Amino acid sequence: MARRVPLYTDEGTPPAPTEGEAAPRRRRGGTGRDMIISMAVLLVPILIAVGVWQYLSSDRQVTVVDAKPAITQARQADRFPVAAPRRLGPDWKVTSAETTDQRGTVTLRLGYVTPSGGFAQIVESNGDAAKLLSDAVPKHARPAGSQHIGGADWARYTGDKNNQVLALLQPDRTILVVGQTNDDEMRTLAGSLH
Repeated sequence: MARRVPLYTDEGTPPAPTEGEAAPRRRRGGTGRDMIISMAVLLVPILIAVGVWQYLSSDRQVTVVDAKPAITQARQADRFPVAAPRRLGPDWKVTSAETTDQRGTVTLRLGYVTPSGGFAQIVESNGDAAKLLSDAVPKHARPAGSQHIGGADWARYTGDKNNQVLALLQPDRTILVVGQTNDDEMRTLAGSLH
């Protein structure tokens, strides 16, 4: 029967080895692997906290672009009378501007970050109005009547999460103001078009 050796003496030290037994190996500190794991355990939460703090504390920088070249290109195509926004304050930031011409269908798109931090886009085209509306109107949106803005009656569609569309359907062009912002900013953007 094997003799049981206590792991520690009453004084808290390991017992001395008996004859024929090798001295127990003392563990010195940790291995390099243990140190790396310990550092990772400490650093990961710190890095996450710093990332969250920077995200919440920073003003998200918006890349502003010049809308004039896209508007000029749409006007030079001469497919419809292009309405450009005027008298929008400096809080309206143009973040995208492009004109496409596909087989005579010209489409101008201007994207904005609104003063409240929402998003809005102007879409003008001589393309098929039904297709433009189906592409722009949010899923599960419903007609919400019309609004008289800038001397014209705009059809209004509303969806969830403040998604909405104002649509001006004319024989030679369709203008859509698509947004994820409040009603006042939608009306301001639509009313700025001349």
